[in-house]
Amino acid sequence: MRDFFNPKSFLKGNRRVAGFTPLESSPRLAAEPRVRDLMPRANSLTGFTIIETIIVIAIIAIIAVVSLFNLVWYKNRAELDSAVRQVSALLREAQSRSAVYESGKTWGVHFENATATAPFYALFYSPYSSSTVVKYYAFPNLVKYATSSLGIGSSTEITFTPLSGLPSASTSLVFVLSVGGSVTTSSAVVVSGSGLIRY
Repeated sequence: MRDFFNPKSFLKGNRRVAGFTPLESSPRLAAEPRVRDLMPRANSLTGFTIIETIIVIAIIAIIAVVSLFNLVWYKNRAELDSAVRQVSALLREAQSRSAVYESGKTWGVHFENATATAPFYALFYSPYSSSTVVKYYAFPNLVKYATSSLGIGSSTEITFTPLSGLPSASTSLVFVLSVGGSVTTSSAVVVSGSGLIRY
């Protein structure tokens, strides 16, 4: 009688009994990795090489520089846009004060491209003097008058006719963003003869 617990008992000489394959000679088990082959070896190295690390640092540095440049440009551009909006708002305020003939005065905005101080603009009632200025605004450091619009050391005034609110003259003022002495961008405020103020 065969020993069913011993696989070798199913072998007859060098040939196998049909329908039975002993475990130690199974082709399926021989093709599968052994547990000890799946374990990491003590001397195997994992991680990043110095070249890979330098490349990653370089990419991060390039992205940071480009982002910083764009951030500074957008900040400066926002200062120019804010100044132009504020000039337009002040012109509209002077126009509305003249239209209602507030205090029985003619109202206007004085623009000065000063050399001793920062360029500025001011809301005043006519005639312009330091005592008739109601509001005074200086431009941010990088925002200037375009010299083609208002030369260095010169000034101009835009006044509005009482009751009608029409300007004394149609005018266009150009403001520039000057970085390192060179103009990077510009924006204009236009006052039309019909009293329309736009930028």
